[in-house]
Amino acid sequence: MRRHLVAVTLVGVGLLSIPFATTGQSRNKEILLQLGPEPLFVPPDNLSDLVKKAQAAVIAEDVKPGELTLEPVSSPGGTPLGSRGYANYQMLIRSVVYNRMVGVAPALEPTARVGVEQVVGRAAAEGFVSGRIPVSPDSQYLLFLWYRPGARTWSVLQWPLQFRKSIGPLGLAEPLAPPDQLTWLDSAWFGPAVPVATADGVPTPFWDALLSEVRRLGGQAAVAPSSTK
Repeated sequence: MRRHLVAVTLVGVGLLSIPFATTGQSRNKEILLQLGPEPLFVPPDNLSDLVKKAQAAVIAEDVKPGELTLEPVSSPGGTPLGSRGYANYQMLIRSVVYNRMVGVAPALEPTARVGVEQVVGRAAAEGFVSGRIPVSPDSQYLLFLWYRPGARTWSVLQWPLQFRKSIGPLGLAEPLAPPDQLTWLDSAWFGPAVPVATADGVPTPFWDALLSEVRRLGGQAAVAPSSTK
């Protein structure tokens, strides 16, 4: 599969919390100006590659935005390089598909409510504080996570690598990014075990088949009753 290097607008705990609801408009602009462009996004070669890169995957629901936070970034020698922004979310874990960081990262347990973070640039931070995010409390998601050494919480990988369970008889797993950010995605990316339909011109896998393959690739059964699929 061809590899693509694309810039995507990503929304997603740092040392400085910014309470936008109580901070003046001028202060909001000052904080946002500290952020740079969005991180570059290199898609994994295929679903197997994604599972190898992501240290955990969960089925989550009731996903709600929290605060935007900032973390100073320095060189190895201590020279300040700027600030990195994080969008923080709260979510309810419905089941754990796999977790290779048990005992190392914060616990991921079914029925637990946990916080997660996602790196954002200026554009995504503006979208986050304005409520322009691809998640909502009334949907169920398959989320791929990774753990930053020393962090207080897990990080959510970029939105093009996350999936929402569709409403309707087909039971599709919809990627959480618009079609123009999914030009790298084709049906072969998911592998032969995952049947794929086409929705809005985007290859869209069936939820149950995708979940089954991610469980297999993750190397362990989900920690939840099968009825939560």
